[in-house]
Amino acid sequence: MIPIAESISPSERGIADMNAVKILGESTQINAGTGSSVPASVNSSIGAAVGAEYVLLQHSHSSDRLVEIRTGAGVTYGSVHMAGKDPIIIHKARTDLLYSSASDVYATSVVYQG
Repeated sequence: MIPIAESISPSERGIADMNAVKILGESTQINAGTGSSVPASVNSSIGAAVGAEYVLLQHSHSSDRLVEIRTGAGVTYGSVHMAGKDPIIIHKARTDLLYSSASDVYATSVVYQG
């Protein structure tokens, strides 16, 4: 018997670990100055001046990247090691900055959709 879609569990279809997010802002390079708080939205009435709380980090090469998490004053207090071409989502304080010395690391504000 050939299983039909209704009888296949989500894990058998390979989507059990899939998360859906809504992109709120534009992609921001995080290698300038002391870093970027990553604008929460491109809409100035919603929060272009407010930093994002959830951020999707990504880069375009197969080599690894180090991303520093800094206070609003630019003091590094943590870091995230990114594997090649694998985007990650981090939760940060809205005033925290993200910084990488690599020019191919981008951050985008997101919100979890389920």
